[in-house]
Amino acid sequence: KHTMLKSFNEDSPLVSYLQRTRQILNIERRIASRRPPPVPYAELEPLLKINTALVVPFIYKSRLLGFMTVGSKLDEEFYGGTDIELLETLSDQVSVAIENTRLYVEAIEKQRIESELMVAKEIQKRFLPKTFPRIPGIKTDAMNYPSKHIGGDYYDVIVLDRSKVCAVIADVSGKGVPAALLMASLQSALRAEAHPLRPPSDVVSTLNRSIYEHTDGATFVTLFYGLIDLEQGSLTYCNAGHVPPLIVSKDMAVRLLDETDIVLGIDGEATYRDTTVPLKEGDLLFLYTDGITDELNVHDQPFGEGRLIHELKQVLHLEPRQILAHIYSAVMRYTAGKPQDDLTAMVIRLETLVPSRLSHPRNP
Repeated sequence: KHTMLKSFNEDSPLVSYLQRTRQILNIERRIASRRPPPVPYAELEPLLKINTALVVPFIYKSRLLGFMTVGSKLDEEFYGGTDIELLETLSDQVSVAIENTRLYVEAIEKQRIESELMVAKEIQKRFLPKTFPRIPGIKTDAMNYPSKHIGGDYYDVIVLDRSKVCAVIADVSGKGVPAALLMASLQSALRAEAHPLRPPSDVVSTLNRSIYEHTDGATFVTLFYGLIDLEQGSLTYCNAGHVPPLIVSKDMAVRLLDETDIVLGIDGEATYRDTTVPLKEGDLLFLYTDGITDELNVHDQPFGEGRLIHELKQVLHLEPRQILAHIYSAVMRYTAGKPQDDLTAMVIRLETLVPSRLSHPRNP
């Protein structure tokens, strides 16, 4: 028994020869007739060690799928024309079988992926808010347009007490069902941990430890947690590696909420900071995932933060839903209608900062 440890990649001389000629290579006859082989001897040496007489390619529609080696005949005769014809027929049949197997495996994998994406879409659909709390003086809306590779984008608005509102946006790494399930778990944990007296950094630290302990270490989450205080006219936020949200004031001034710490799930002992910024009536808070700014045009240029700010300023006077529709249209135009990532964003407009009795959504 012999074992061949040599591997042949697509650039090897032997593979190139078989692809080019699409014929059986008769090593045995070439050596016997003292003719030099068509490929370097060093390439054939591993084959000769296992007594290879012929190299038979598997060709399907002019494409080399692989090859097999055939040892010397037991009667020590050379392979003749009839032998070669038989091996060519066998090669054709094996090539068809290999291609059929490949197509079958591809079809099964495609079906599995499509089924997984349907499940992921349903999970994401169920856990993203259908409605937002009715908050006097605040208008809120959001959009989520999943790409063909469903991710774990998440957003939420939670009323904590009569004057405090929590705004969250997150992006779970990975795609498909695992990302959607982690997003659903994150939502449950966040709603359980959020409290008007807890600093955002404390909530985020708890979420980080939980994700770190219950994932494989290769999964992470970017998250922005903002605590809006209507009584104080302030926003206290903690950013765990998420793309910085924007505050655009009525006079078109733009503030970038770019104080950030490490993403969730990488380091269970990571520490997080709070940052507080003032809010004014008329301020617009725009939270989004990087699918918007990272989208590329036909020249591989990203949509970018600057273009996003420019587009926001054009429609600052409109309702949140109209603003989101405008941003979506701008990204679709930029990508020629072919975005590659989820397009997720949330708009919160502060029309007044007078606290009132806040109510929860009818259909949480």
